[in-house]
Amino acid sequence: MDKNKLNKFIIILFPAGIIFFILFLYFFAGIDNVISTILSMDPLYYLSALFFTVLSMFVYSLTWWYLLRVFSTGIPYRKTFQYTWVANFIDILIPAETVSGDIARTYLATKSLNGKAGEVVASIIAHKILSVIIPLPCLVISLVEVMLEISLPPLFLNFVILTTIGTTVTLAFLILISVNGKAAENVLNKLFDLLGRVLGKRLNIDSLKSKVQTFLNSFSHAMQVLSKSPTIIIFASGLALIAWILDLLAYYLVFIAIGVKISPAAVVMVYSIISTVQLIPFGSPGWVGPMEIIMTGLFIPFGLSISVSAAATILIRLVTLWFKFLIGGIMVQWTGLEFILKKSEKQ
Repeated sequence: MDKNKLNKFIIILFPAGIIFFILFLYFFAGIDNVISTILSMDPLYYLSALFFTVLSMFVYSLTWWYLLRVFSTGIPYRKTFQYTWVANFIDILIPAETVSGDIARTYLATKSLNGKAGEVVASIIAHKILSVIIPLPCLVISLVEVMLEISLPPLFLNFVILTTIGTTVTLAFLILISVNGKAAENVLNKLFDLLGRVLGKRLNIDSLKSKVQTFLNSFSHAMQVLSKSPTIIIFASGLALIAWILDLLAYYLVFIAIGVKISPAAVVMVYSIISTVQLIPFGSPGWVGPMEIIMTGLFIPFGLSISVSAAATILIRLVTLWFKFLIGGIMVQWTGLEFILKKSEKQ
């Protein structure tokens, strides 16, 4: 998608999603009740949710930095923190969650290190595996706990099952390309063959395959190095778990802020489902509109009214989407300025 088409896509879908959700609030949730619930929140608890969101990003980027240390890249933690915010901003803006942002991370880190793309990608995929593998058992455990307490609607259960399957498939694919370089090569070769048939002579497939082969060799070596560092992987897993818990606490503090009691298992389940839905590489920017409606619907089976569910969803999304989008935008500008200054110094 070229730049002009992408800009039009974002300009149209962002406000369209917001309008769609406002109409949902007006016709179904009772917009007056939603607003009164939001205005009744405790600001101290809500600020705590913001704090835990930033702290989660701090630990999340620390996990990636720790994995990069295996390859003695020498990249400072400040850079990984900065690039993580930039990646999150791009993930929100371009509807290809976990793809567009990771490409941005790869580009920025490789540029900072003057190469070492294989090592950077290996660290990012390992980081992604840790981030995906944690919600899966938590989702299953929370589902069992909730089902022992309340009766869930069949539609909700089907949605949870699909979410679990989606997470498992994603995890299996990531592990496959990590341990089996030949499988990754076959997937890419089939993709290049398809592109060759579509684009014809406009794309030099042989040259591209040669470059990718060089990269895959570097990537495979990097994954072997990483697999021989169990201490690093165990510690990084602990950091990934802490980042996940901090994100979860931000969700839970929103409910405390509006004075609503909800089962921690319910919050774990909804958070795990939302995390998986965001893995789908298409949709509106930030899933604005559809995501708010999905979240509102997911909280209702746990005894919350539609207006309270909608109010909680809005407050959660202000923290997990719009706040991150704002900070990410600032980091994007700062990153661009740094590259400009470096280029000026070289000249």
